[in-house]
Amino acid sequence: MAREIPIRRALLGAATMTLLLAGCIEAGRGPAVETDTLATTCTSDGICDDGNACTDDRCEGGTCVRTPVSAGAPCVSGAASEACVAGSWHAPDACNDVGECVDGGATECTTATALGPCELATCDPTGGCGVELRPAGARCVAEDGQSDACDGSTTYYREDTCDKHGVCVEGGVEECLTGECASSTCEVGVGCSVLSKAEDGTACHDGYSKMCIDDAYHAADLCRAGACVNGAVTPCEDTFCNIGSCGAVGCVSTPIGIHADVTGTWSVVALRQEAERLVLLRGGVAIDETQWQRVGAIEASGVTGGWANDGPYCVSATGALQLSIGATATSDVTQAPATEVSGQVSADGRVFAATSQGDRPALVVGVKRGAIAVPRLADQWRLVGVVKGQNTATVGFSGWVTLREAGCISAFHLTRSDGLSAESATFVAGDCLTVLPTDGRATLAFTKPYPDYLPADSWVGQMSDDQRLVVLTPTAKDTGLPLAGLMVLVRETPSVGTEALDGDYALSAFGVDAELSTTSAAGMLAYAGQDGHVTIATLEDSAGRELIAGGTPSDVFDFSTPAVDGSWGMLRQTVTGTSSLDWNGQAGPLGADGKLGLAVVYDAGLEATFEAKPARAWIGFLIRRD
Repeated sequence: MAREIPIRRALLGAATMTLLLAGCIEAGRGPAVETDTLATTCTSDGICDDGNACTDDRCEGGTCVRTPVSAGAPCVSGAASEACVAGSWHAPDACNDVGECVDGGATECTTATALGPCELATCDPTGGCGVELRPAGARCVAEDGQSDACDGSTTYYREDTCDKHGVCVEGGVEECLTGECASSTCEVGVGCSVLSKAEDGTACHDGYSKMCIDDAYHAADLCRAGACVNGAVTPCEDTFCNIGSCGAVGCVSTPIGIHADVTGTWSVVALRQEAERLVLLRGGVAIDETQWQRVGAIEASGVTGGWANDGPYCVSATGALQLSIGATATSDVTQAPATEVSGQVSADGRVFAATSQGDRPALVVGVKRGAIAVPRLADQWRLVGVVKGQNTATVGFSGWVTLREAGCISAFHLTRSDGLSAESATFVAGDCLTVLPTDGRATLAFTKPYPDYLPADSWVGQMSDDQRLVVLTPTAKDTGLPLAGLMVLVRETPSVGTEALDGDYALSAFGVDAELSTTSAAGMLAYAGQDGHVTIATLEDSAGRELIAGGTPSDVFDFSTPAVDGSWGMLRQTVTGTSSLDWNGQAGPLGADGKLGLAVVYDAGLEATFEAKPARAWIGFLIRRD
């Protein structure tokens, strides 16, 4: 009897085909058994199981029917599926749509993702490749590529390590001691090793040593702990009454000394700001060959105290003055005037003007007292000034006044920085300037005050003994105390050629605005009278700000002759630079050599706004340097 003998299975699409061979089998002998032979006839499903997870094996009607399962069903095609083996993740195997188990493939975790120096690759059977931070303190190599490495024998790069945030932190650089003071080696894993080291204090040279550079002395370089350490740098600065310079062994301080005869008794006034108030101090000072001493009481507007009883001073060969004032022992030191002021003494020794630097701006003006046997007052005088009334804003002013023989006013014109102006040819008896013949102290009195223009009815001060200049300060009628202000009368000078102005001048100035913000300023200018040009112009305020810098052909002094009795020169300077100041005033008295010795200047400081309002008003003194 012929029998069907299954010998091989092949899957074709979704059907199962059994290949049969017919033949005769001898009686008493059964079919040969092979391990890859699959049953085709069955009595139960278990007989049909072919061990392939990608087929559904069933016994239907005595015949094994094998159907592919859904594509993507899990299976195992080889040794690993959804497993980590030797740093590689084997993805899950899956059935395809023809009942075959397809290998999921393997991923090398160390190359799957770009790793930072403080990151490690991980493998999770269910999650695949991942990244985790290396422990804090683990060795790493930062971006510079140098970790536990030597650059020759001079530099050791310390070991880089990971921090707790996964950042590779550079270990830093250790410079091995080399040069004049030590020698070293560098070894990986060890670092710098010192072979020899000079004793501390051994001389060496690392740049500038024992020399002057830019007015500063560089002390000797010395070995310290194996390194050549630069010596201290000391700026050779000027100090009070001393000129600093740099010498072979350090800074040298040379006393300025006293190179001009300023001995005598002086009337001195000081304008400064204190506690948001403009303050005036006035009094007498006697100067001898070594120091100055206070003469009499010091009058002050609004505060008590003044300057010290005595103090040092110096005058250079060019007339530059430095004066140390200080406060009285009983005065409040917080209201003391600036300790030191510097400025210029006129060549004839009759006038000085000085300013302070720092947070207490001040202008100090002195006029030497001297006998005036016959005061000559009848003339036209130019006036400039600044004043703070009891109930008014601070203003600057300029103008002129004509005096009769007895010193009484016959005509008067005044313009203020806030735009107000006054002009009068009608004065009553008593509106006069009087001068004491004994020492030149002066008083300008008005029988009625002019509060809209000059808020005081009495101005007291000093006339220079050459009768060319009067410095006055106001006094309140009701209290008799000084008001904060300053007026300067300069006798008008016949017009002179520009050559008379040739020379260098020191400028001392004081500025104040309506809100009582004040500043003092100091500088210099050089004037080439033949060309009519300022060749050098500088002005720096008490806060160190540069107000004027430079000097160009457009910076000129203009002189004119107004149509008034007698001629006079008006000084006007226009400076181009970081800031422009428009000055005008009186180019007053000429020296014996026919040169201008002193000019009083004034800046109205009007702001161009919808409503004219006063800006900073300046008063200053240009004094020729010898």
